[in-house]
Amino acid sequence: MKIKGNNYRGTLQAPGSKSHAQRLLLLACLSKKPSQIAGFHKSADNLSMLAALEQFGHKFQELDTTIMVQPNKHKSSHLKIDIGESGFGLRTLAFVGNCFSESYQLEGQGTLKNREHWATIESLQKLGLEVVHQEGKLPLYVKGKIKNFNLNLDGSSGSQHLSGLFLLAVATEGTWQISIENLKSAPYFDWTLRMLQDAGFQYKKQDNTYFFTGAQELQLADTAVEGDWSSVAAHLVAAAISGEILVDGLNPNILQADQALLEILTDFGAHIEWKQGKLLVSESVDKLPFYANLTDCPDLFPVLVILACASKEVCQISGISRLQNKESDRLAVMSEALSAWEIPFEIKGDTISIHGKGRLPKARLKSHHDHRIAMALSIASLISEEGQDLDDLTCLNKSYPGFYQDFQRLSGSAF
Repeated sequence: MKIKGNNYRGTLQAPGSKSHAQRLLLLACLSKKPSQIAGFHKSADNLSMLAALEQFGHKFQELDTTIMVQPNKHKSSHLKIDIGESGFGLRTLAFVGNCFSESYQLEGQGTLKNREHWATIESLQKLGLEVVHQEGKLPLYVKGKIKNFNLNLDGSSGSQHLSGLFLLAVATEGTWQISIENLKSAPYFDWTLRMLQDAGFQYKKQDNTYFFTGAQELQLADTAVEGDWSSVAAHLVAAAISGEILVDGLNPNILQADQALLEILTDFGAHIEWKQGKLLVSESVDKLPFYANLTDCPDLFPVLVILACASKEVCQISGISRLQNKESDRLAVMSEALSAWEIPFEIKGDTISIHGKGRLPKARLKSHHDHRIAMALSIASLISEEGQDLDDLTCLNKSYPGFYQDFQRLSGSAF
């Protein structure tokens, strides 16, 4: 499909964060009383989490975009759960499932079946649970009772499994002592902790070790899903390259890691301003070179490659070692695109240097069924006179089904 964007301009209501929505659903199901969640965004990942929790026996009632949650207090004996393509859903339910069922098998779809889940498996085993897996891949079969409450965990592969483990631990009897080394994506883990605290969780921390008693009573207050920095990242980069956008629904005082994009866009030369609670991003005149460390926010990588291409200087992006085990190998996929565009780049260790040319030629590109790649390659059409040919649009359903409608409206393009 040919994609050609023009000058990016207009207003946007930020879609709800699937990371926030899924955490809220889990907390609601761990709460002692019913609760409700407003602003629920029906992305594929959110719906997969909702369906999985329904299989665990929790009851949901939908009223427009509000979800009313009735938690189930009875454990099942054995369940087979399909989590779709939600990596966060898999890595959290692998642990929280122990609160809801004596044993459970987790299955997935699409790219999730091809990804390895060693950090999740090893952490489950450290708890004393039995895990049957397929050389690190799905399906995962989990059963048993927790035997170990003193854990030393590695967070170098990301924080999603740690969020799942803490959600389980808070709800499970025992005196817990959990140490975490080499934590990556720390803002997302801190976000989980803050949400747990808001629901009543109490703990003490010394250095990198957390101390608390389990089986704490949690109660999610009636709340709303926050706007998603990850979903609007492509739009913000588009405006910084060519145009101006005003985004409503983002919270500047939260812990979403992808909010780091604002500092990068400022370095690029874009104008950033908050106006009555709305975020204004205007085009950079000079398209300055930038350096970005994505250790805590790897989802920004694809769209920052496009930002680097829009500059005529050398831009550097580090933290690229965490890009392989996503919906695609994002480093390989974007390197493939850079080669197709004949953009010089060099990879040394954990850093890629990209020498942008300010413009891109037309190329036939593959998203590899990765929603972040598809959004980034669409934005690439803004700096291409003839646009770009992209093979797959359906992958956007995973996180942002309305992306292309918003892209068309803001860029004045048609497919």
